[in-house]
Parts: sequence; structure tokens; C-alpha cells
Amino acid sequence: MQTVVRKLLRDQGRSQRWLATQVGVSPQRMYDILNRFGHPKWHNVVRIAVALGVPPESLLDENSAWRVEDEEEL
Repeated sequence: MQTVVRKLLRDQGRSQRWLATQVGVSPQRMYDILNRFGHPKWHNVVRIAVALGVPPESLLDENSAWRVEDEEEL
């Protein structure tokens, strides 16, 4: 997820700080998420996707602990 989010931020000319504000987390928490120090909750994955204008499942990769099915469980 981290690589995809970083690419989207770069392509859109946006910063991690901007994304943190949009998601409603601290810049430090966003840093942790994007540097694999923290595992985001599903609702934050959705918020990140909304902020970046992409479907949540597009942020997930084969190494992601999240799967689209997890949304239904929450």
C-alpha cells in the first residue's frame, strides 16, 4: 500500500502532510503508515483512497494485510 500511496501523492503533487490532514491523522501517524511502522485501520485506508480519488482496493498489494473482503467484516 505504501508504494502505491507515495506514487499517487507524487503524481498529484501532494504531500504526506496534506494527506494526513485529509485523513484526519497526525503527520507523524501518516509517516508511520507510509514507512511501514504502523498498520492503518480499514477506515483510514478508505479515507486515504477517497482523498486520493481512487478505489480503496487499488491501494492494496499482494503484501497487504487488508483485503477487500475485510470491509464487509467491519
